[in-house]
Amino acid sequence: MHPLWYLSQSVVLEICRESQLSESEKTAYRALVGQLNWMATHTRPDIAYDTCELSVAFSKATVTELVRLNKLVKRVKNESLQLFFPRLHSFETCSLECYTDAAFANLPNGGSQGGLIIFLKDDSGKKCPIFWQSRRLKRVVNSTLAAETMALIEGAEAAVYMAGIIKQLTAVKDVKIRCLVDNKSLHESLLSSKQVENRRLRLDISVLDDMIWREEIKKVEWVQTSHQIADCLTKRELLQKNSGVQSAGTKKKKKKKKQ
Repeated sequence: MHPLWYLSQSVVLEICRESQLSESEKTAYRALVGQLNWMATHTRPDIAYDTCELSVAFSKATVTELVRLNKLVKRVKNESLQLFFPRLHSFETCSLECYTDAAFANLPNGGSQGGLIIFLKDDSGKKCPIFWQSRRLKRVVNSTLAAETMALIEGAEAAVYMAGIIKQLTAVKDVKIRCLVDNKSLHESLLSSKQVENRRLRLDISVLDDMIWREEIKKVEWVQTSHQIADCLTKRELLQKNSGVQSAGTKKKKKKKKQ
């Protein structure tokens, strides 16, 4: 019997991508996502979005997520990312810039994803990334405005914490914090004396107003979406275009294949 004829009679087995992972596969899945999450937190902001989505999907992970995980691992191995930190002037003139963004209801069970990145900036305009994050927001919200507000609160609190560390490590007495968002409704809500309709959201807006009043953060500014660096931490398509974080503190290059 000719082997090609025999092969032509065989039936190709189709993989059901909706099948749940086995217990052993879940264990390996969790371990691998944990390793990627460590990398995303410390040296690879470009994989923060995908790692967050894969982490959230763990409890009901299917073959689809496993295939995507393997692709991400392959991408990480084939591409290297260089973080660069320019030499800044004296800490006495430095300030913090915090970019925050959110994707409304893009995660399972109505969850929303928040992204933030904090830069240390000197008076000459040079800045370097010191902290970034992409994760599921703490509660389910019912609007884009609410998601953006929660992301801003997390970013502002992280920036205040970073400012406190800088004060402890240096002789600097004051570190100004500037937060930047691309949601006009949120920016206008912070400037206006008129309260938003959602009563629960009013509390979140009040938290931000209080931080500004106490001068924990200097101000919240609106920027165009094209200048919102944290955008790439909440949307996969922006990462595929090599934008966002990579243009403001990282440099991406593919590893050369061995001959």
